[in-house]
Amino acid sequence: MDIVEEGINGHLVDVSDDKALAEQVLQVLNLPQAAWRQMSDAAHRTATDFTWDDAAELFEQALERAAEQSRIRGFCKSSRASSSTSASETVSSLENQLP
Repeated sequence: MDIVEEGINGHLVDVSDDKALAEQVLQVLNLPQAAWRQMSDAAHRTATDFTWDDAAELFEQALERAAEQSRIRGFCKSSRASSSTSASETVSSLENQLP
């Protein structure tokens, strides 16, 4: 699930690329009024249509990617990884704490 649709409701840049971030901010600031309004409205729709289920799904996916990356990099020992809480169990636990 992609939340940001490039050029439609926002822009994505690499977290470590401050030059790209600055360029995208300038691009948005220099949009014609109608184009800015269209992107702003699309971003608002995305934000208001986003549900807790969507957030939980994305969070679970992020946890799974992080766990996989750390296994690949060798930061997780196999015995520790097998006994750790799964991403879906973590998400379920967090969902139970929501109001």
